[in-house]
Amino acid sequence: MSVVKLPLIGISTLALHVACTPPHQPSDTEIVHQTPYERLFGLALKNANRSWKALYWFAAATEMASILARKIDPSLIPHALEGVVKALTTPRETPVTPAFVLGSVLVTFGGLLRWQCYRTLGRHFTFILSLRKGHQLVTSGPYAHIRHPSYTAHCHSDSFLRSSGILNVPGVRPLVFAWVMVIVVVNLGTFQRMHMEDEMLKAAFGDEWQWWASRVKYMLIPGVY
Repeated sequence: MSVVKLPLIGISTLALHVACTPPHQPSDTEIVHQTPYERLFGLALKNANRSWKALYWFAAATEMASILARKIDPSLIPHALEGVVKALTTPRETPVTPAFVLGSVLVTFGGLLRWQCYRTLGRHFTFILSLRKGHQLVTSGPYAHIRHPSYTAHCHSDSFLRSSGILNVPGVRPLVFAWVMVIVVVNLGTFQRMHMEDEMLKAAFGDEWQWWASRVKYMLIPGVY
């Protein structure tokens, strides 16, 4: 049954990688004047994205290797690799639970939504608060329904980390703790960043932004917030 997890793990990890990789970088002249808060948030976001990708790829590779190692005939394992295979099969095997499937679906959905935001905004999508040369206010695609869909896309799940047993591997828990602390800072800063983006676009586009905001009233979830 665990073999069914392989494509779910692979697809969701790839989706998270896409969501955490900036598609474009603005030039220095296009970056909006950064306050100390924005510089701190940008640094935290940069480190969070790196840690998200590194930790999830590590967890995914470990889990996938552990699943495959259990399917290998022990008699076919070279003596030199016996220790590696034993280490891979030490974490307990986890079934395909509803929580795991839900987490995989949420992460994949988030990656796809984020990718759609990249496509819709094109070169205007950057991870740094900026107004690019010839900047236009985009109100189509996901932005026709909510004003900040790219933040909605950050609906990642830690269900794999909790259910796979990888937290019992020596050295992993401190890494996860540090990772969680960065995530807390980033998530708290996200709400402030959304308001800053609104103010930046309002100042740049005036009545055009006011018209869009009057039609698209919600920031993250239609009908909720």
